[in-house]
Amino acid sequence: METTTGTSAYWSPYLTVKQAEEYTTLHRVTLWRAVREGKLKASGYGRAGRYHVADLDEFMTSRNRK
Repeated sequence: METTTGTSAYWSPYLTVKQAEEYTTLHRVTLWRAVREGKLKASGYGRAGRYHVADLDEFMTSRNRK
């Protein structure tokens, strides 16, 4: 595993809430509502929540936004 300036260079399929916001261009509240309504899966709670990229892609496709 290579490192650059002390950070890990490996890629993870899970995104933080902030990364998911940037990836989907949706507000975090919209993402949380989708989770609450069962339209999107998330791992963890609150700020520790993570979203899988494949789940985000599927959610965005269902919304016809991507």
